[in-house]
Amino acid sequence: MWQESPEPYLVGGVNLVPLAPLTRVAEADLPDLVRRMAERINPEPEPRADMLWMASLLLMGFRYDEKLATRLVKGVWKNMRESTTYQAILKEGRDEGQIAEARRMLLVLGGNRFGDPNEATHAAVEAIHDVERLERMTLRVYDANVSDWESLLATA
Repeated sequence: MWQESPEPYLVGGVNLVPLAPLTRVAEADLPDLVRRMAERINPEPEPRADMLWMASLLLMGFRYDEKLATRLVKGVWKNMRESTTYQAILKEGRDEGQIAEARRMLLVLGGNRFGDPNEATHAAVEAIHDVERLERMTLRVYDANVSDWESLLATA
């Protein structure tokens, strides 16, 4: 696809338009390409246009830097921030970030109290995807009844 011209995707069925950025197009030509995509996508009814732009943004992520893709699409997609799909992606990113930070803090504080975690302990902490449990475990690091990583990991 990256060796094909974008033209067939820009003039074919509107469902093909999100594929155009994956074709043979120079980065310098992307603003014009996205403008042409907008000419095809934006006249569509709002829910369909939002879905086409979301597909475009997701597909652009396979080839272009996230900041570039978001900047290009933001300029022509009026409802980007209101899109439920976009909001779901942002929420998933925030949730993953909270979990990663809770794991990091647990490992730092636990390491300070119990020593560096071994590979199995580290893997057990990384396997936890419940941010509330990670927070409970972090609060128990300095609990007098918790004396090692094993007893800390037993926190429900």
